[in-house]
Amino acid sequence: MGRRGGTGPGPDARGRTPEKRGTSMGERREAPDSTPGERHSRAWLTGVLGRHGITAGRTLGQHFMWHEPTLTRLAAAAEVRPGVPVLEVGPGVGVLTCALRATGARVTAVELDRRLRPALWEVLGAGPPPAVPAVDPPRVEEWAGDLRLVWADAVRLSWDELAAADAGPWRLCSNLPYYITGPFLAAFLEGGLAWSTAALVVQAEGAQRMLAEPGGKAYGAFTCLVRYYADVEQLFTVPRAAFLPPPRVESVAIRLRRLAAPPCAGRPRDLRRVVRAAFGQRRKTLRNALAAGLGLDRDAVGDLLATAGIDGDRRAETLDLTEFGRLASAWADLAPSEAAPGI
Repeated sequence: MGRRGGTGPGPDARGRTPEKRGTSMGERREAPDSTPGERHSRAWLTGVLGRHGITAGRTLGQHFMWHEPTLTRLAAAAEVRPGVPVLEVGPGVGVLTCALRATGARVTAVELDRRLRPALWEVLGAGPPPAVPAVDPPRVEEWAGDLRLVWADAVRLSWDELAAADAGPWRLCSNLPYYITGPFLAAFLEGGLAWSTAALVVQAEGAQRMLAEPGGKAYGAFTCLVRYYADVEQLFTVPRAAFLPPPRVESVAIRLRRLAAPPCAGRPRDLRRVVRAAFGQRRKTLRNALAAGLGLDRDAVGDLLATAGIDGDRRAETLDLTEFGRLASAWADLAPSEAAPGI
């Protein structure tokens, strides 16, 4: 549907009062000073990267987290335990991977940047990596039965392949590269993988969009996508000093818990189509935005809004998920040949 605050406590679209969101967005908490030579310190990570000639790739949004207590806290938030399958996206040099393995979980780490392979091997305590052919290197490497490294673009993962490896329910625990937060979460949530909990470090702006309520500027198509599948809570602020190099933006840890049942009517793809159309021109009234986004004439839009019981002079950001669900159901009934099949 789209990409990435909570405002204040108050009932949401389903009548629930949100719990305390954890540390406030503006709170700053400094990471402890690192001691040269200390494992999983800033100086240690600098040494690892230097030994292997690695610099953070700006185009890949790489900011390596070195502060192990923060990553251990993140793993605990994902409710990781022995034998549970865990997906980690963007392991970098493997500091969070170590924390996840220490719980006894079965970790699948997905990394796009093969430059990191020798550093990853070192951090995981495996010594120099085995040689791989320059042409057509293996896509999946397995270690000791508890770790699979998948060299791939996480946005294009095969969820069927993951489900075949382990039926789940999976946990997701990652310091997500910020530039893929929206595309990856859309693919993950809509991919059909059985999962229960996700603990993620994301850009504060992305967290605001996931936590937003109707009526706010941060509320949009991405909010609706995430909240259709999960409850979201903010856990704590992650200081810039916990990353190497430090990002220029604020970062927070969030947790998603998968909903047991959809929070509204409508098939997922119909809902996505309607929400995208409504927010495609968010400054316009629903009547005009839906006409343009769904390719409907004025009479058809009037019928759609009347069936859903929604005033066409409202704007998209004022609708909650229940109302979007009614629109999606009405759209499926009005134009069954155009409405997408259910996932």
